[in-house]
Amino acid sequence: MPAPLASLRLAVPALVAAALAGTSPNVAAAGARNGAIAYEGRASTSGYLYLRGANGGAPDRLRTTGRPSDPSVSSLGRRIAFSSAGQVWVVYVDGTALRQVTSGPLLARSPSWSPRADAIAFAGGPLEAQDIYRVGADGGDLVRLTSASADEDAPAWSSRGRIAFVRRTARGDGDIFSISGRGGRAKRLTRGSADDGDPAWSPDGRLIAFTRAGRGVHDVYVMRADGRE
Repeated sequence: MPAPLASLRLAVPALVAAALAGTSPNVAAAGARNGAIAYEGRASTSGYLYLRGANGGAPDRLRTTGRPSDPSVSSLGRRIAFSSAGQVWVVYVDGTALRQVTSGPLLARSPSWSPRADAIAFAGGPLEAQDIYRVGADGGDLVRLTSASADEDAPAWSSRGRIAFVRRTARGDGDIFSISGRGGRAKRLTRGSADDGDPAWSPDGRLIAFTRAGRGVHDVYVMRADGRE
């Protein structure tokens, strides 16, 4: 069983963004290799995302569409994937070339870039009945990766090609699973009555950090990619 690093009253991504911005953001994306971080803030209700470089300074505001959420920066820091109006969109970090990636009746949220930035994993379907999907960065080659009866969310793609995600149990709490970005059988990494969420990979893809909820706090845990301590 992985051991906790700290006890927190907010999810890890929100703490990162709050420390950086002072904009009371809701969510921060995992940073790119160049240290760029995209996140939500007050102006997101008016269609903006925030982008901050590794050197700090004032954040840039990027005009997008609708009410953007769940931003994810590509590994090279060139593009941002985000969800808005039930679909996944992509925009360059300079605010140009805004493009809708998913379409149709399938609701899509929580995008995560592949290591080569040529595909995006996301949670698709109605809330409480989502599966994990993969789509090309250009909107083609849509593939359903999971088909469990449980709700699945929060995909995070590692540098080694595996996707960690949260699968909700019948009790409503979450466990961390992982699956190859090409598909196949999902591997269960955590279990128990605690509510595990927010998986995030180390840069080398060997470790996963995640939150565990219980008694009003979120503990931060780290485990190996195979689920061991």
